[in-house]
Amino acid sequence: MSCEHCRGTGWIITERNGLSGADRCPCSVPRKSKAESSRPTLEQITGALAKIGESGVVSFFPKTVDGWIMMASEIANFVADVEGLALLVRMVIRHAKEYEGVAGLRQIYCAYATPADGIYPAEPLPGFTIAECHTRYTMLDESQRDRAVEDWRRRSLSAPPEDRRPFQLPEGRHL
Repeated sequence: MSCEHCRGTGWIITERNGLSGADRCPCSVPRKSKAESSRPTLEQITGALAKIGESGVVSFFPKTVDGWIMMASEIANFVADVEGLALLVRMVIRHAKEYEGVAGLRQIYCAYATPADGIYPAEPLPGFTIAECHTRYTMLDESQRDRAVEDWRRRSLSAPPEDRRPFQLPEGRHL
């Protein structure tokens, strides 16, 4: 079915001041995809960097707005969406010990998500290989496992022998 305005040509013939011309029909203007429209703004990225900087957990991370603004334009190239930006902030705060520059942030991001610009780092940051990130993401931390085992022991000892069940391992989370 063709457009009623341009009849499928993509152009609408118009006349202005005695001259004829053509304007692009709205049906032929490419619309932003959902991914493009959910890309984080520089303000959102700067705010995310402020969270990392103000947390104080990453050594040598810039703590000034000027530093965050300079980094934000580079980060905008590889962070695909707002959810990816939130993931980057969580992973940096949880796992990064020292600030390794924007390249290090790209390496951390690429270990968990696909970069918007399609550029992957040549070598992963130590501690952020795909295997290490997958292991860290899918396994419960040691204290959670210990609490689960203790809870099972407590229930086992108080239950009659016929109601005792073997310890059930928790299911891992998948990427």
